[in-house]
Amino acid sequence: MMKQKLIFILFFLSVAFYAFPQDSLKKSVMLPFEIIRYHIDVDIPESYDRIDVRAKLKLKELYPADTLKITLCYGFKGTLAANINVLYESEFFLNEKEKPLSFIKDSTLLKIILPKNYFMLTQFITISYSLIKDKQYKGDKYENFAREISDSLCHINAGITRTDNWYPHIEGAYPKRLPPFELSFTTSKDFELVASGQLTDEQVKDNKRITKWVNYPEITDRSLFFYAVKGFTKITKSFPDFKIYMYVSSNAKIMDTNINYIANLVYKTYRFFEDSYGNVPGNEFKILFNSFWASTSNYTSGFNFCAAPVSYLSGEIKTDYMGFPHRTLLHEISHTWWGNVVAFPSKTDYWLFESFAKYSEIIAVPKLLNINNETFLFQRVKLACLPYLDYTKSISESGNEQDRQLQIVSSYYQGATLLNFLKYVMGEDDFNKGLKDYVTRNKNKTVTTADFIKTMQENTKQDITGLLNDYLYNPDYAKYSISNILYRDTDSFVLHNYKRAYTLHTYKISNTGNKVIFSELYAKSDIDSLTQHIKIEKGESTIVQIKSSVKNQNILIQVDKDRSFPIRETNIIGGGGCAFPQNDGKVVIWDVVENTPFAKAGITSGMELLAINNDSITGESFEEITSLLMKTKGDKCKLQIRNKKNETSEVEMVY
Repeated sequence: MMKQKLIFILFFLSVAFYAFPQDSLKKSVMLPFEIIRYHIDVDIPESYDRIDVRAKLKLKELYPADTLKITLCYGFKGTLAANINVLYESEFFLNEKEKPLSFIKDSTLLKIILPKNYFMLTQFITISYSLIKDKQYKGDKYENFAREISDSLCHINAGITRTDNWYPHIEGAYPKRLPPFELSFTTSKDFELVASGQLTDEQVKDNKRITKWVNYPEITDRSLFFYAVKGFTKITKSFPDFKIYMYVSSNAKIMDTNINYIANLVYKTYRFFEDSYGNVPGNEFKILFNSFWASTSNYTSGFNFCAAPVSYLSGEIKTDYMGFPHRTLLHEISHTWWGNVVAFPSKTDYWLFESFAKYSEIIAVPKLLNINNETFLFQRVKLACLPYLDYTKSISESGNEQDRQLQIVSSYYQGATLLNFLKYVMGEDDFNKGLKDYVTRNKNKTVTTADFIKTMQENTKQDITGLLNDYLYNPDYAKYSISNILYRDTDSFVLHNYKRAYTLHTYKISNTGNKVIFSELYAKSDIDSLTQHIKIEKGESTIVQIKSSVKNQNILIQVDKDRSFPIRETNIIGGGGCAFPQNDGKVVIWDVVENTPFAKAGITSGMELLAINNDSITGESFEEITSLLMKTKGDKCKLQIRNKKNETSEVEMVY
């Protein structure tokens, strides 16, 4: 009787629900269903030709619909979902056998036909499929980085490198945050497993290893990842209320001192970012030391997880003046916050991943590696931008940049200089308070650039909204020009007790770009120096005066005192490539971008640079070489280069 009453009440409520004006409901809720939980079982068969997946989706119905539209492997290049089957069951009739559903497959879209006259508000849809290699796809350098299947390595890693993932999504729900999940893996017992979330159970049965993982409390990864690796050992390092799990190749030559050093560094870094950006659940961190990506980056990250090269563990660890090799590790650890605690749609807000991680890396190096080089590192990042600024998209458009080097410049480097600049404009205390507030407000949410701007604006009295919009949505840095408009003699200068005349120079600093200039200006002569804060609106100028002992003296004026803000001199452009001094003394050209002065002159990455305008560059620093390669628009520059065949020639670049 009670069961009948319950069914009657539920039926009455459902009728009342459907009687509600659906048009008004659809205006506020665009999709008919919401996934409220994933339970995904992964089986790696001994044939190692596919990955079998059984994804059970718990769905909440928001308004009636005839079809459920699911995407599988959308944008997941090089991978197909095959052998698809769809089953259905109601939450109220879980003891009944799952019923098959028909569907139409259109590329990566499944249109699942729902049963007519069904009675449910919550239901389960199970989609089983196999992930296989798309033989029609030509491939790219990130294909193996994202997905690989072999008898020694099976993995899925697609958080940023792919626009969507291997697990089912409701079409149009992206970038909705991933709901809670359970992951189960069945593999050969010879594999070690590391996956999204925290490990809750591990068993070896019938030569099979079965592991179960669930999301951390209140936090889900921006993507579900896993690595099944053969011949690896799991090493556990314990700290007060914290554990670090290190997965290392059993054949790797490692030093115990390296293991201990890296574990301590990871622990200190994690706590540093917690203090800076806010606490996160889990009290653990997982590191996979890999040797299986030769053509792409050896680093990647997830929530409380990163992968790093196994070479990190062999030989003596030496830290150079820029913080290598540890800087990249700090960067990856910060992605627990930037991309996981707070998540972003990578197509439209890619900079929110990488600019914040690059900024975090730079501020962490001095604190954790005891190298007083924060200003130098921001200077270096700015220098890395200058050769490319005339060819990049805006920071906000970096996710759509096709050239990877230009994407790195706009999303990593330009974004990091912008955050450092914003800290100057807001003041360090307000900026740091704003970042922590931004994380706290948006924990386990998907946010946009507008959310970031709104939070930071509410943490400062400065008007930063227009400034950030200019710097984010317009390409290039702010620009200025300097002109000496007046000088006059006076008799107030005293040197060695003798009164002498001096020259008072008057300079006009003009804003020639499309962004407001905030900066700390520095000027110096042989007898005078000054430092002052300046703000120059678009199209406006400001006056600076400084004394010298003689007329026509070359006065040093730096509009950006520390040379680390997103500001540059007008009409000075770069060549679209960089030249880096190597340990052996050679200077090698790298990262040449198409349709730039470097490329048009026939220069390619890997060539050796010998001289600029007949002047040898032997012994010159990266900073000095970069400065020499920045020219006025229309200039010509002769480079002596040696190609990969060891042939020497002179080429002319036109800027």
